[in-house]
Amino acid sequence: MINQNVSPEKLAEAFSIVMPYLEVFFDKELAVAVADKEKYIDVFCTDKMPIRTNANESIPKGGAVYDSLNSGENIIKKVPKEVYGIYFKSYAIPIKDESGEVKGIVVGGKSLEKSIKLYDLSKNIAEGMSQIASVIENLTLGVQELVRLNENTNNIVNSAIETTRNTDDILGFVQSISKQTNLLGINAAIESARAGEIGKGFSVVAQEIRKLSNSSSESIGKVDSVLKEITKAINNIYDDTKNTRGAFDEQVSAFEQVNASIQELNSTSQILRDLAENL
Repeated sequence: MINQNVSPEKLAEAFSIVMPYLEVFFDKELAVAVADKEKYIDVFCTDKMPIRTNANESIPKGGAVYDSLNSGENIIKKVPKEVYGIYFKSYAIPIKDESGEVKGIVVGGKSLEKSIKLYDLSKNIAEGMSQIASVIENLTLGVQELVRLNENTNNIVNSAIETTRNTDDILGFVQSISKQTNLLGINAAIESARAGEIGKGFSVVAQEIRKLSNSSSESIGKVDSVLKEITKAINNIYDDTKNTRGAFDEQVSAFEQVNASIQELNSTSQILRDLAENL
């Protein structure tokens, strides 16, 4: 409990005695001043709190000391760096006599430089994480688009595989016709031989039919060979697209994990900012 029956002069004398100890307790991030109702009686500064105020200077209007003198209440304010050269938190406590009349003020200042650095650091981290999150999001969207395109390619390849299967049926049908044509040519040649001199003209036709059949068979064989190579290539493409889809899915999953970690860091940086503001 604060002893109200103490004069500002005695309080200033007491602080002159204990200030060296307070400097150690607060790592020199502390300044104390004692004032009467008009001016500062004494000012105790440290290296980390070099307040630009001296003893016998008048109390400026608008500060915590002035407000506490007029209200008789404890006043806590954050003082901008532009006022005294350092950003700090001011605690003004009125000194009252036994009747409750304000006789002076004791004011303490606690440096907020570390909290400002912490706030700026957390803000920079949050901004950096936000930029990274944006990049990751764009990368994720890009990979997802590649997944979609890969899926379309996969569908096209499946359609091509089905088409080559239909082509196999057509080639089989043409091959069957070729064999029948060849058989027809053989039969025609046999009948031509039986007919003797009369069947010589028919023999020429039979030869041409067999040539056509053989030519068709060779062409079908070449086409079949080419189609098999095409089918093999299409199957390879299909396998590659399946493998690529798996790789894309893994990348999307990895990006989502990174994004989740970034969100956690953002939450942490927000906590740091809140702590810095309340220091």
